[in-house]
Amino acid sequence: MQLGQRAVFYFMVQKGSAWLALGLLVALALAAALGGYHFALQLMAIPALALAILWIACFIRVRSYRFDMVPQGITLEKGLLSKSHETLLFLKIQDIVIRRSVLERLFGLSTLVIQNAMGQPETIPGLDAREAMEFRDEILRRVTSLDRAAR
Repeated sequence: MQLGQRAVFYFMVQKGSAWLALGLLVALALAAALGGYHFALQLMAIPALALAILWIACFIRVRSYRFDMVPQGITLEKGLLSKSHETLLFLKIQDIVIRRSVLERLFGLSTLVIQNAMGQPETIPGLDAREAMEFRDEILRRVTSLDRAAR
């Protein structure tokens, strides 16, 4: 499974709004100091280029994030240059939390946090809100059935 297309724009707003604002301020300051309106239009290419690069980076981030359920647990694979592959065993899962910030609610997204006994909690950001709840419920069903079988 992969993250949805709305996650690209969510990551752009989450990570890029400060850089875009800074680019606009630099372009406007240079335009005021060095030339007039015509020069300001030329400098607007700076934030536009930054926005294009940011979109490409967020698109690659979303496309390189994969997760799936296998019989023994959940597999998470992320990264393009530095690839990370992890399997969270159902028997080691302790807690599942769904977080929804204001920004995530605007985009209809959620972050699924899976806490396990082995280490740091794993997060799956940018999931569709309904998909996050269904994924959590399926994990809980499998963890419960494994717990009953172990008794």
